[in-house]
Amino acid sequence: MRYEYESTGPVTLTAKMRASDLVVIASESAPLVTVDVEPRRGGDDLAAATRVEMSGGRLDVSVPKSIGGLFGSRGSVHVTVTLPPGSSMDAETGSGDIRTEGSLSRAEIKSGSGDVSLESVEDVRLTVGSGDVTIGGTGAAVVTAGSGDVRLGRSTGRAELRTGSGDIVVQDVADISLATGSGDVMVTSAGGHVQMASGSGDLVIRTITHGEVSAKAASGDVTVGVAAGTAALLDCSSISGSVHSDLRAGDEPSEGERGVVLRMRTVSGDIMVQRA
Repeated sequence: MRYEYESTGPVTLTAKMRASDLVVIASESAPLVTVDVEPRRGGDDLAAATRVEMSGGRLDVSVPKSIGGLFGSRGSVHVTVTLPPGSSMDAETGSGDIRTEGSLSRAEIKSGSGDVSLESVEDVRLTVGSGDVTIGGTGAAVVTAGSGDVRLGRSTGRAELRTGSGDIVVQDVADISLATGSGDVMVTSAGGHVQMASGSGDLVIRTITHGEVSAKAASGDVTVGVAAGTAALLDCSSISGSVHSDLRAGDEPSEGERGVVLRMRTVSGDIMVQRA
């Protein structure tokens, strides 16, 4: 079942899903705003009952609760929305995956269970009960996951990523706070203020060019690579682990020279500082 609407610019999508998947495509080539509702696993009645309305630049999609059968809920739908780039979305789903393609200005998502994959969103607010989260690029992000891995490609602004159990992997960031109860944290490249914490897991920054690192691990190692040409001030300690640095002692950086402050603590893990 397809719905089509005319639009002269970005729209605001509000989607309330139950046991359903949602795909949002921001496309410049699409002449219309479209919504495709496809039944899955015998969800024909559910697709027919799905409400789709658009008024004044606001698109509403509401999928009702699945009809309960003898062994629980049955049927689901797959919803695909195509809209202009720069649009925004607010989505809630009980169980189901959410995926976006193209560039959105804002996304606020609450998901009970299911994976969330966002290609490019300027501002992200995301809460997931259980499921993996992948964000390609963002200006600012706040992500909270109960259980699941969190991956972020690039962030140009402030980002806060939390997961109860799961790994956090980040490619390129400036200002970020990362925490996991049980899991590893790995940052490929950083330049700014980085906060990292793990109850049981390793913390790794492959390369930091400047700024400050605050890292705390209970039972896990901490490893930081300092970029060539960057001076480092170390404030590191471990209760029952070792602390080692490959950096040569020297004077404090002169004015205009890049520098980084490393404040790192572990309970029963090793701390390693090395040249990237």
